[in-house]
Amino acid sequence: MKCIVKDCENHNDHGGFTGNLCNPCYQFITAGKGKYSQAYRNTRPVELTDTEIADALYVADITLDNLSDGDIPIERINAFARAVIRKAQDK
Repeated sequence: MKCIVKDCENHNDHGGFTGNLCNPCYQFITAGKGKYSQAYRNTRPVELTDTEIADALYVADITLDNLSDGDIPIERINAFARAVIRKAQDK
């Protein structure tokens, strides 16, 4: 049996379980303790550095000149959003 928390890799042969939750995830969900559990990590916001955001702008072919004139095609804005989401998912 595997913990039901998204992305948690704990299995019941790795340690204790309470119902369908591994003990670290259970402790975080019920008591707010256990910052090393996947349940805790799932609640943390993903932050990108300025460099990572600049890289996503480059991938989307958006320059500071484009940003200042306010005339960016929706396709490039969508490409930027997809690049940021991909980068965030990699973290």
